Amino acid sequence: MDKKRIVLNTKDNLLYTGLVIGKEAMKDEQGVLIELDPKSGLKLWCPENNIDSVIEVDLSKYQELESSGD
Repeated sequence: MDKKRIVLNTKDNLLYTGLVIGKEAMKDEQGVLIELDPKSGLKLWCPENNIDSVIEVDLSKYQELESSGD
């Protein structure tokens, strides 16, 4: 699985941003593992049934804006 930067919104209205590391099962429940901070290695596991929405963030668009000076 390619690492993708996402914004994950839970059914409890909590937002998390990070890189998707993979899908993992814990106690027979599927979920998504997200790396919140690459420097510290802090990760979050969220069960799939608690995910309200996921927005994929394409950082290449922002990097283009930074390099063009806009």
